Amino acid sequence: MICRNLIKDELFDEPLYNIFKSDRFQSMKEEIELLLDLVLSHKKDYLRDFLRIKDQPVSGTKDKLRQRLIENLESSRISDSELVRLLDQIEGSGNQHIYLQTCSNTYLSKLKQKDDFFSHLTGLGYQELYNREKSLLLPKEPTISSILHDDRWLKIKWVERRDWYELLSDEIEDGLRIKKYKPHVSRGITVFRTDLASGNAELMIQRLPRGTNYDAVRDRYNSELGRILDLNAFSLIDVGRSIRKIEDSGEVEKRSCNYLTVAGGRVAFRSRSRGSDYGLDPSLNRARSALGTNVSGVLGNFYWLPCSQLESKIHSHIYPNRVGIFGECTEQEVNYVLSRIRYFTQTTS
Repeated sequence: MICRNLIKDELFDEPLYNIFKSDRFQSMKEEIELLLDLVLSHKKDYLRDFLRIKDQPVSGTKDKLRQRLIENLESSRISDSELVRLLDQIEGSGNQHIYLQTCSNTYLSKLKQKDDFFSHLTGLGYQELYNREKSLLLPKEPTISSILHDDRWLKIKWVERRDWYELLSDEIEDGLRIKKYKPHVSRGITVFRTDLASGNAELMIQRLPRGTNYDAVRDRYNSELGRILDLNAFSLIDVGRSIRKIEDSGEVEKRSCNYLTVAGGRVAFRSRSRGSDYGLDPSLNRARSALGTNVSGVLGNFYWLPCSQLESKIHSHIYPNRVGIFGECTEQEVNYVLSRIRYFTQTTS
């Protein structure tokens, strides 16, 4: 499906019902259909909360909710831009791979100077994005949609279209190997943010639909980010050193851990089934105790347990250089998990 790469509010001065009748805007109709597909691919609770705010009925199946959205779009009670912003809220937290960093105090002081930073952005041609949100659905290339800058945060957000293919069959016919694929379109959000109070910074990449080469994705975004910020002022945190400490913390359900021994060997501990902690297995406990602290973490597969900050378990993977957070989460939940991981990278054994 070929879609336009930008939805602008001014295109929707007339009801969508009239626009849908026009051949000129047929591709726009396809884009709206894809927008609805993306919104409805997430939990219904998000859409129901949105409809409740708009004083619309919230009950029904996804098919009924879809029809309700179409009717509201046609009557202009809801705009396409509002649905794009809803997507941004849903996709902006959780299902991310995150590179944790720290910013130097000297550069942090420079970032707090709003007038100077705005002048810098103006010189780069980004002034129209300063503290403004541009509604982007599926730009062909990663495109900055906002640069938010206040007393607490600097946040730079990109939106991109992601095309991927699902293998449907792989067969041999008349001596030829024939593979059939189904094309898919998804949406990706990447955010670089810096806490101007603490200096904590993160590059947050929404989970890829295929593949795990996040280092290549990071490098691609750093290439553009380097035009806006001095990346030499940011230091990447070795989050792998937190794995062993988190394992002993009592704050997580331990599904699996991979360790590297001093001699270079690899050891893996895995629970017997989903929903269980490998620490409940006496044999694994004895084997883990025998290793002691003479190992370094390669992968920690943890579920953070409910607490005053978390209503339900949050699934995370911790790698040597990044953190994966899985499932749809709130920004507050993501912030809490990252704060605990940062804490354990700083504590001593």
